[in-house]
Amino acid sequence: FPVTIYSSSSGTDTGIFFGTDVVAVSTGGTERLRVNANGAVSFASSYGSAGQFLKTNGSGSAPTWGGISAMYLQEATPSGTACTTTLTASTFTKRVLTSVANTISGASVSSGAITLPAGTYHAVARGCTDDTSLNHKTLLRIRNTTSGTTLLVGSPGDSHDESGGTATMAIGTLSGVFTLASSATVELQQYETVTQLGGITMSTGEQEVHASLTLILLD
Repeated sequence: FPVTIYSSSSGTDTGIFFGTDVVAVSTGGTERLRVNANGAVSFASSYGSAGQFLKTNGSGSAPTWGGISAMYLQEATPSGTACTTTLTASTFTKRVLTSVANTISGASVSSGAITLPAGTYHAVARGCTDDTSLNHKTLLRIRNTTSGTTLLVGSPGDSHDESGGTATMAIGTLSGVFTLASSATVELQQYETVTQLGGITMSTGEQEVHASLTLILLD
């Protein structure tokens, strides 16, 4: 039969409860923690779902179950199809990304313009260029177009050929963390020193991925 243990300093709405193969803790008349017969742990009457993790919410509220909130975007074309984005010399051009997977509530993308809710994000991106020019350079950035500010700047890519005879592609990369105080629209933009397409064509039977961006909502 169930047994309830109360501390000497609290009322009958706070205590440790022992039932049939169950141990539970309540405060203020509400169950906060339960361990059942197979070892499953419930917080605030929820066991969560497989693959979720427990997230603390500070001293103001109970912990909650959650998963990874992320968004993966690509600019891609079918195999053998050239990139449709032209990177204009000496300017930042928007990469026209589309969503491949998205679990960030309130996030969306339209014509490469990405709407994000407030939060702190970890971003990883890459952007290719064509291979039609010698000694060109490229650079990625994430731009907050709502506020007109740059959130992250990547590492420059250089197509320089030491032999001096072969045109090569350049790849810009970016990795870092940024914070949005409120919902905003952002873009992955790429700078090029020579006007050319934003990727090469290989005709492998697989899609041609010319640019990509991964966003993970940290908080």
